[in-house]
Formats: sequence, structure tokens, C-alpha cells
Amino acid sequence: MAFLAMILGLFIGGYPRYSDEITMISLLVIMSLSTREVKFKKLKTLKKHLGDFTTVFLLNYGLLSITLISLSYLLFDDIQLIQGLVVLAVVPSAIAVIPFTSMLEGDTELSLISSALLYFSSLLIAPAVLLLLFGQQIGIWPILRNLIILIIVPVIISRFLLKIGYDEKEHDQMIVNTGFFIIILGAVGANRHLFFKETDLLLPILFIAAIRSVGLASLVYLGGKKLRVPLEKLKSYSLFASFKNGGLAIILAVSLFGQKASFPIVLGFFFAPILVVYLKRYLYKDSL
Repeated sequence: MAFLAMILGLFIGGYPRYSDEITMISLLVIMSLSTREVKFKKLKTLKKHLGDFTTVFLLNYGLLSITLISLSYLLFDDIQLIQGLVVLAVVPSAIAVIPFTSMLEGDTELSLISSALLYFSSLLIAPAVLLLLFGQQIGIWPILRNLIILIIVPVIISRFLLKIGYDEKEHDQMIVNTGFFIIILGAVGANRHLFFKETDLLLPILFIAAIRSVGLASLVYLGGKKLRVPLEKLKSYSLFASFKNGGLAIILAVSLFGQKASFPIVLGFFFAPILVVYLKRYLYKDSL
């Protein structure tokens, strides 16, 4: 779906009107359905997983975020590209970490609890970092407004869906895939001219995407094996070291800094399916 959306976005240029509104609604639907996977009652076992969450936090908001921010300032002079990668750095992990953990036979409870806590943490971390780096340009209210709409509101809707017993997994998969298709189509279409006119940007952006996905996942997995970290936990750790919520990052970047800021985030979607295949067929092949 991601590749198809990118190809169509390059050919048809996204949406003629209301691109931001269409993208926002799509992410609201995706987040509302996806955050049902996060069971807050699991937080009762938080004490048991506090050490695990500390590790996850250091990997996702330490290793991964610092890598993204450092490489953005090192490789780019264009402030919008830097801003887009900083936004990606300050959002929490992708909700997809949870189903990927299950698919790869990792520690699902660890991923559920850590995902919930990372989303709560992002409500403080994202405004703090963005205000520190770009505060004079954007102010605090646009950041808080977007975080409330894109994190708090979907969580509330997801609790309502759980309360009424909505549990349509097959339909959800189709809806979520379609939502990501719509988001990527709009973002690629809005930046179509960059693909053709500023081709010198493609290689460094893809390099960053490769480092922060395949590179960091491998580093954490191989390092953890040497430290004899339990395999189930290690699989979860390597996912948190690689995945950020790209859909949330795209909307925040566009609303705060303009369409071009979403360009490095969109290109990073190329590596999401590549990373999952790499983990399943190569990195974890002896343990599955």
C-alpha cells in the first residue's frame, strides 16, 4: 500500500483540495482503531516492567531520536528538512510495534506497556524539544492542539470502541491500510516536485532512513545478544529503536512547518516494509 501510494502520488499529485483535512481525518481513524491495542489495564503490572520501559525510553527517545536529530543537522542546510526530521524524532513509537512484536514472537506485554507510556511521555517531550529548537517560530498552542487532536482524542475514541465491544480485526486492517495509503498519497503528491527537481536530497534522506531502521535495529539486536538480553525482550527493544509514528509526524510537520518538512518522513516509509522483512527473514531467522 505504501509503495502504491508513493507511485500514484508522483503521477497524480495527491489531492486538488483539502489535503490537510483529508490527512488529519485519516490519521484520526487510524490512531483510534490502532490504539485499541494498547490496554491501559496492563499498566497494573508497570512495576514489573519499569526497568524494561526505561530501556525502551532510552532506545526510542534516546538512541533513535538523537540519531535522527544529529543526522538532520549534519546532512542538511534546509531548515524545513531539519524540522521534519526533528518532528519525527519527538513523536512516540509507531503503534505497529505491537503487532510486529507479536508477529516476530517478542515480548508483547512489554511492547503494550511501553507503547502506552511512550505516548504519555510524548505529550511532554514533543512540546519541550520543539519549543527549545523552534519556539519563536511556532509557539506552544499549535503543538499542543495537534497533540491533543492526534493523541488524546484517538485514545478517548479507542476506549469508547472497547467499551461498546467493537472488535472487527479484518475490517480494521483494511481501514488502517487505506488510511496510510491516503496519508502517503497526499504527502508524496504535495512534495512531487522535490522528487524530480531536487534529486540530490533523495540519497541523504534514504541514508538516514536506512540508518535509523535497519542500522539501529541491527545494532540493538547484536549488542543485546552480547549482553545476553532475553531474546523476547530483545526483539521488542530492536523495534522500539527503529520505529516512530510516521503518520503523526507527517501531520505535525505539515501543520507546524509546511509541506516540505514532511518530505524526509514520507521517504522513510520505504524502509518500513524492508525493515520488517529484514528482521523476520535475516536478523531473527534462527529464532523464529
